Amino acid sequence: MGSKSEFFEPGHTYVLADAFLAPEVRRVFECVAVAPHRQHGDLRAFGFAGTHGNPDRWSSVALQEAQWSQGWTDAGPTPVRSAEPEPESSEDEDQGPEEPEEPEEPEEPEVAQAAHAGTAPIRRGTLVRYHGSLTRHHGLYRSEPCGCQRCAPEPDGPRYVLRDRATDEVTVRCVRRKSVSPAL
Repeated sequence: MGSKSEFFEPGHTYVLADAFLAPEVRRVFECVAVAPHRQHGDLRAFGFAGTHGNPDRWSSVALQEAQWSQGWTDAGPTPVRSAEPEPESSEDEDQGPEEPEEPEEPEEPEVAQAAHAGTAPIRRGTLVRYHGSLTRHHGLYRSEPCGCQRCAPEPDGPRYVLRDRATDEVTVRCVRRKSVSPAL
């Protein structure tokens, strides 16, 4: 563990020490910056918070001095990450068998051949059913094109990002077209 300080420090990761919580559900805070509030002057720590057990669900937060006294412990320097967020889940991680997909009914004649092959492009915001290799993510999502460097020049067509319908958070990235079907 790191040294004892009087407030959060940029570049450090903190764990909320709660004896009644299992380690995998304890809150974690990665401090990015500290600044005084413009009106009140009290310190605010800006960064990202989540839990050990659910690394897919991080959010931006600003913690106040009163929250520091709740028992945060310095766990040391925050690991350096690239500016490009890592995919929450990517179909490339698990190459298990995929279920066959029924072809779509195209609305436009020029899309007929692609639709028959299950590769008709899906428009941004379309509600889709994911049925790909990551079985724990099977369900309904909002889709949008994946723009990451890994997916840019895909020979088998565009890949997609799937967003949770309730929170709009990215759940799965780099999804092949054959792994989603429009939800009708």
